[in-house]
Amino acid sequence: MANLTVKGVPELVVAELKKQAAAHRRSLNGEVLHRLERSLNPAPDTAAWLERVREVRERAHGETAEDVLAHIRRHRVHPSGRPFTVSELKAAIEDGRE
Repeated sequence: MANLTVKGVPELVVAELKKQAAAHRRSLNGEVLHRLERSLNPAPDTAAWLERVREVRERAHGETAEDVLAHIRRHRVHPSGRPFTVSELKAAIEDGRE
């Protein structure tokens, strides 16, 4: 197996990875490997699952998958154009629960 060194990882990213690793009972290295492998090789049933979601949404809401994706793309970035931070996402989730 090869080794890979990643430089310049922000402390907040490392902290979040460590938290997720603990939650999944993995080492930090194991969590990073799992996420890399998952991002490069999505689960084989992903296509079937997405198709099922597409069918249900179209039947229930009359929306196409393209409509849903366009909605997600419009709302997943901060108005400034940068991605949301973890703390901003958590605050939005909590705000929506009040």
